Amino acid sequence: MQHCPSISTDSNYDGNVILESCQCTAEEQLAAVWTQLEKRPQTAFAWPYFSDVRKAVLDSDYKKILQDKRDMHNESSKVICPNGFVCQIKIDWVHDTYTGLFRESTHSILRLSSALAPVEGSVPWFMKPVLGKVATSQLFPCAAMKCFRSHMHSGNLLFGGKKTGQEDRRFFLHPLTTSLTEKVPGPLRWVIDQFRQYSAYPTQLGLSDFARYNEDGSEVSTVEFPWLLALHPLEGVSDITFEALPSLPPGTPLYDLFGYPSPASALLSDGHGLQLLGRVSSSSCFLSSPADDGLFFKHQAREEDYDLRPQW
Repeated sequence: MQHCPSISTDSNYDGNVILESCQCTAEEQLAAVWTQLEKRPQTAFAWPYFSDVRKAVLDSDYKKILQDKRDMHNESSKVICPNGFVCQIKIDWVHDTYTGLFRESTHSILRLSSALAPVEGSVPWFMKPVLGKVATSQLFPCAAMKCFRSHMHSGNLLFGGKKTGQEDRRFFLHPLTTSLTEKVPGPLRWVIDQFRQYSAYPTQLGLSDFARYNEDGSEVSTVEFPWLLALHPLEGVSDITFEALPSLPPGTPLYDLFGYPSPASALLSDGHGLQLLGRVSSSSCFLSSPADDGLFFKHQAREEDYDLRPQW
């Protein structure tokens, strides 16, 4: 099995690539982004303090993440999911119900991150009863997938896990989904309330843009997309910790990708409504992806899906 070589730093990293995707093929866009990420010095992660995260969330205009179609910029550092690791991926699609990038997405990357820094050890004793499970969390796993399309913006999928985090540093313990419930501990309710200013569905993300255009940039005649996606970790990576992600070699199967075709299907017992859509495997080494690496993932408001599927 091939293993990743050591990663060298490059003092010429400028962190400010703006890609004109309308002029580039999907392959060229991936190559340009990956070149910038490889140039980024592989430094230790710096995690923002909780107070800094709170201030940034309350002060930010989240219209940008819903409208900005760039893949990289250097205008600000990430405060939610600030640090992670990114690799190129291969997606083997096995279901042809859906359109666009759900059929073919050859040029893609995956970023695995923690939404927040480990909370355990950084919380005063008198705050622990208030925070509940969050107070002992070591990791808040999240994933972001970017699939490039020729001559236009990329398709982006974003996944979250348990909002209260987990006490274990192993990254692949639980599934991640594109829609979460709004149930959160009281001290974190302000996050939901802030996001609700921009969408009536603050813990759900849209999928229809991913299905609207093919990898070659052509628009499909009828947009077909699932209601929800879930990444289910594979057994072979179950013991891998967050810090050990760079040790995974290219060709490692990471997740099976499932979808629920409708809200009604998600209510069926024992997962009978789930559709296996494909498998996600790494096709490169993992690189570190710190808060200031410039990598950006556009979010899609859930309302855009419901406009196309009012029956949902």
